[in-house]
Parts: sequence; C-alpha cells; structure tokens
Amino acid sequence: MPISTDNSLQPIVFIHTQKTAGHSVRMALEDVGYEWKGGVNKHAPPRELNLANHFSFGFVRNPFNVCVSRFFYHQRPEKKNELDLLFKKFSADRNGFISWVHSLVNDDCWYDKKYNWKYTFKTQKNFLSNDDDSEILVDFVGRYEKLHDDFQFVCDKIGCENKLKNFHVNISKRKRNHRDYYDNSTKKIVESIYKDDLEYFNYEF
Repeated sequence: MPISTDNSLQPIVFIHTQKTAGHSVRMALEDVGYEWKGGVNKHAPPRELNLANHFSFGFVRNPFNVCVSRFFYHQRPEKKNELDLLFKKFSADRNGFISWVHSLVNDDCWYDKKYNWKYTFKTQKNFLSNDDDSEILVDFVGRYEKLHDDFQFVCDKIGCENKLKNFHVNISKRKRNHRDYYDNSTKKIVESIYKDDLEYFNYEF
C-alpha cells in the first residue's frame, strides 16, 4: 500500500489485485514520490486496510486471461517457491494449462497443512469487496484492458504525472490469445469459478 511521503501528494491506497500489472503501477507511483507502508501485505484486500481519507483504487482483468497469465507466470524458470512448484507439476503448454484448470476442482494438491492455496484463486470481486461480498470498497476500479487510460484517470484524480509507460515491465511474452488455451470443459470450469467477475465486471470469453 503506497502512502504519501509529503503534503504535496494526496493520500492513496492502491489495492494490488493479482495479475493486473500491479508491480508496474506500484513502480509508477514510487517514481512520483509514493512509498510503501511497511508491514502491509502487498496483496492485502481493502477490507483489511483503513481507507478513510484516502483515494483508493485497484484494477481487474478478464478472468480467462488472468488464469492463463497466472499459470505461465508460475512456470517461469526463476519461480521456485512452494506455490510455483505446485504449478510446475503441470507441463508449460496448453495441455498443462488444461490439466491445471481441472485440478482446481478435482485435485486436493492445492491444500496442505501450511496453507490453503485455493484461497489465492478467489474472485476479483470478492477480493475488492466487504466481508459479505455485497459492496466494492475502493473508490475506483480500473481495467487491465484499459490500463494506461484508467491509470491516467487515477493520476488526474490525485494530481501526479503518469509514469506507467516507463514501468510496465511484467508483460507476458505469450503470442497466443488466451482463448487458444481453453477447451469446452476448462471454459466451463473458469466460468463457474469466476461467475461473479464475469457478471459484475461484464467480461466475456
């Protein structure tokens, strides 16, 4: 969560939804003077933070694209933590992706004594909402698909320069459209898991 370092910067809370260019957004904010508040999980949901007197915002992304992006992100050679290794049980190709999606409903490998990894696959709407999922808590929800335009809206709102073009560094090198990775069964699984996101944010396959 970035906080203002001096009185010239409007207090903000940036909610970092996974796989929505959050790293690039954070770097762009740091470049104009914002810094991160120590001791706060960078992926903390807004319900765990004090949003009073701050402009709060986050971004969402098409869930079908998020799933593909996340799968191949954890397949990168340098990714080696416990969660990465779970993903690497699957081959880094379309067949592996299809098997991974099926594992979300058919495999208990996402549970262990230390952590329920399935919790990390919750919907973006749930992540941005209050405890009963009835209200989005942030002031503005931008879209990854309009990242630069929507981040410009944030910059205009808080009165800072848009430095995002200098820092959008975690861009996927995939050349295929996310639709190419799905078959009918995996499309239905993701539709079921992320039904709320698809309906609330009006996303389609």
